[in-house]
Amino acid sequence: MTRQYANGTTGSRGRVTVVADDPAVRHELTGCLARARYETISVGSGDVGPGSWALPSDVAILDFGSCADHQHTIPGRLRRHDAPVIALVEAGCMDSVVRALEMGVEDVLTKPVDKHELTAAVQRVVERAYAKEVL
Repeated sequence: MTRQYANGTTGSRGRVTVVADDPAVRHELTGCLARARYETISVGSGDVGPGSWALPSDVAILDFGSCADHQHTIPGRLRRHDAPVIALVEAGCMDSVVRALEMGVEDVLTKPVDKHELTAAVQRVVERAYAKEVL
C-alpha cells in the first residue's frame, strides 16, 4: 500500500513514530522500518506531547523499557496525536504487557523483537487505520 499525504509525499508504506529514550534502540527500529519502506520519526519520551512532531503518524512504537519513567503517560499522549500504539516490552515481563494493554495499546511485542514480526505488526495497524479513514 502506497499512501499520499496531505503534504503531497508518496511512496512509503506509512509513517511511524518511534518513541525510545535509548538512541541505539531508536536507530535499530528506524533502520528496520526504513528498509521496509516506512517513513520514520524518532523521538525520546520527553519529546512526546502537543507539537512534538509536525506531521501525523499512522502508528507509534513505544519502547516501554527505555521509557520507564514516562511509560504510564505516553500512550495517552500519543493517542491525542491519533496514533495507535505498539508497545515493546522485555520478554517475560508480564506486568508490562498487562499494563500496556490496559492503557489501550494496539499490540504488544516482546524484545528482542524480530524484524519481520515488527513490520507485520506495523503493517496490520497501518492497514486498520487506513481502512477506517476510507470508510
